[in-house]
Amino acid sequence: MNLSDLARRPSPEKQELFSKMRLGKNSKRNYLSQSYYCREKWHERFQDPFIKDIKPESIKQKKISAVDTDIFVHGLTQTKALEMSEEMEELIRLLRRSPETINTLPSTSHTFIRILLDTKQYDLLFKTLSDPLNYGVFLDFHVADILMDTFIKESNFTAASRIASMLMLQEDFGPPLTRSLVLLSCFKYAFNENENEPWTDYHKIEEPEEEVKIIVKYIRNAFFDDHFDLREPLHIIGKTLAWLAPHLKEEGEIVLKSNSEILGWSLYEKWNSLETALLILLENKDKLDERIASKIRDSVSKCQDSEVMSRLDNTLIKIRDHNLITNLSIYEKIEENCLNFVNKYEEENVKSQSIPVRKRSSCSTDLVNCRVALYLKKKEKKNYISTDPIEDFPFCDFCHVNMKEYVYEEWAAKRKKAVEEQLEMFERARLLKEIKEKKEDLERREDVIFFFDNKDKWELLAPKRRYYPKKWSLIYGKKKPRVVDTEYVPPEI
Repeated sequence: MNLSDLARRPSPEKQELFSKMRLGKNSKRNYLSQSYYCREKWHERFQDPFIKDIKPESIKQKKISAVDTDIFVHGLTQTKALEMSEEMEELIRLLRRSPETINTLPSTSHTFIRILLDTKQYDLLFKTLSDPLNYGVFLDFHVADILMDTFIKESNFTAASRIASMLMLQEDFGPPLTRSLVLLSCFKYAFNENENEPWTDYHKIEEPEEEVKIIVKYIRNAFFDDHFDLREPLHIIGKTLAWLAPHLKEEGEIVLKSNSEILGWSLYEKWNSLETALLILLENKDKLDERIASKIRDSVSKCQDSEVMSRLDNTLIKIRDHNLITNLSIYEKIEENCLNFVNKYEEENVKSQSIPVRKRSSCSTDLVNCRVALYLKKKEKKNYISTDPIEDFPFCDFCHVNMKEYVYEEWAAKRKKAVEEQLEMFERARLLKEIKEKKEDLERREDVIFFFDNKDKWELLAPKRRYYPKKWSLIYGKKKPRVVDTEYVPPEI
């Protein structure tokens, strides 16, 4: 550790004071702080020399390039993004459908989503996120947290729950902070069902007014995968809660785990799984929130199988007889749980300021890679005693909190490298074209100079003249048609 690292490290007294100022019990804040948004780092992209001098409206090219698309998206201000939203959408779609999609930079999706969020183009945002096959726009955990936090503050629980369900479709709920926001978004939608906005189906195909018949080679059998084909909002939210429940293993989430799973299976209308979850709750003597119990009764009333309905009713009666249905204030517990994780990450953010900048920047920005790197580091040395402050952070949550400040810099470095590689490729293609033209010119000049020496070769290579037979009509004229006597009467026999 050098003197410059010590100079940048705040004293313990300042750290404690800063922590109390930001995280005191009496402080009031709605979920994520503004520092989590990393707006200063986000706006520093306009200082990049590859973006600063670029005018998005002047970019015109026949071939789609992943690097050029990334520069185009990064160079859009809010005004330009509103004016060129159609061009931006079309460019993202064309990139996805081109071979260049394998070279798409990780910053493209993040920037595209944040620009649409800043300009409040929510319809285009959900249109692209709902169709990753054709647009190739995917959520990362940082931008998913920002989206859910923004929509919850705007009381747009439909939008927040849709973002949460997209993480379910990706089958990765991320770190504890993201999971707590997913849980909060789904509960707010489930318990404000009458006040929510309608769930727009972007997969719906408009039927033509006139009947159109198309010849096809074969008819596909109807198949429902029960995942990407889900269209009912409550089913999607229910599956999100049911799949999220096994991941709720942190301190203070034990009560939320069973209640979330039971509510999820009831909304999802998976009655066998719901019955299993209720029996486990009854066996473990866990508490069930009365509001969730009421939701379950409403959902069970929609069941068309009378035998299954009676079994579920009997199970609920047993739970009630054991006094397991009570007012857990589950809604308030979820909000408290979310704020606890926010405060925890803020504390880790303050703690991370004591880590030297060199080590912070060298820490892997990929959460999985960082965990693997630390695991291998401990595995290689069994008796290894950690002296690295980074390892003090459980599950390397430090990466999730602080990674964007350094990921933006890494993305800029990757963009610079990609631009240099593309320029090198263009220069190589230009030189190859010049060499090819020079060789063709030399071959033409050589053919002219040595024409008579290679006369026999040229005669053999010359195309043979095709023989066409003479037309006798040109010599003797066309044959006159036979004259038919119209007055001729054949003799009678």
